[in-house]
Amino acid sequence: MARVSPLPVLQYAAGGVNPPHTHPRAAELLFVVEGSLEVGFVDTTNKLFTQTLQLGDMFVFPEGLVHYQYNADAENPATAISAFGSANAGTASIPTTLFATGIDDNILAKAFKTDVATIQKIKAGWTKSRLNWSLHLMPQSHRLHSCNPTRRQ
Repeated sequence: MARVSPLPVLQYAAGGVNPPHTHPRAAELLFVVEGSLEVGFVDTTNKLFTQTLQLGDMFVFPEGLVHYQYNADAENPATAISAFGSANAGTASIPTTLFATGIDDNILAKAFKTDVATIQKIKAGWTKSRLNWSLHLMPQSHRLHSCNPTRRQ
């Protein structure tokens, strides 16, 4: 008997963003069921692919590539369902990985060609709690994720 993976339901507040992240072990299919989302991913040649998705649209993020979703509507929420090509897709949030894991400020300053004070300012505004995803179990083991509105500057 085939095992069915849970289908996460992602709820984006008005102006909410799912920051750049990657799923190292699976591609992701995103299906918009409410509102609209701006989505994008960066390929291995550093080319950005973007699309605005409306109700009923689907989009595939290739395995392992950095991607994001953004609800550009400042007044209305958006909802999407995602599915993965593996039950063990994994998730690595780029901002959290860089700014909330203790990587030395000098290393980040050199990598971003800036000074330590700038890195410390970014870190002060970015904590693990900033990406406020809450997990609730739904019937049939579906997952509901709520994205706190991290506004794009």
